[in-house]
Amino acid sequence: MSRSSREIKARFQRESRVFESDDLESRVVIADAQLIERDQAGKEYFTDRITIKGEAAAGALVFGLEYRFFGRWFTHHLYGEQFHYESFVVDRPASREAV
Repeated sequence: MSRSSREIKARFQRESRVFESDDLESRVVIADAQLIERDQAGKEYFTDRITIKGEAAAGALVFGLEYRFFGRWFTHHLYGEQFHYESFVVDRPASREAV
């Protein structure tokens, strides 16, 4: 997988680990998500379950919602492929028909 900065779309599943700073200002989350890809016709489908890692406030990532994550793929020496995100946004339907 490419190590350059990129965007992925995924459905958030659950937080598996949370690391909070002593001052509670920052919170690093390691979580499970379901990667979403798009076929040649533009139809979206779920593919692999992935691990994502990055900062997120409590309650910012909600089970079942789809997000666009911006970051890089990283291979952890024990846990394998992870997507380390620098930021994320809720993915909103583009039209009424998409709902």
